[in-house]
Amino acid sequence: MNANLGRHIFEGEAEIAFPGGIDRRFVEGGYRVHDNSLGEWFPTPYFDPSP
Repeated sequence: MNANLGRHIFEGEAEIAFPGGIDRRFVEGGYRVHDNSLGEWFPTPYFDPSP
């Protein structure tokens, strides 16, 4: 991201981007973030990696 965007206010973050996004069936879950700390893991109801 930083190489494409150049200088910006979020350049300290370690994010990636996928053109067109990611289909929600490939997202297993995520972590809630509280005060810059990882919180609990939560699964997504749509996760289904089968073809």
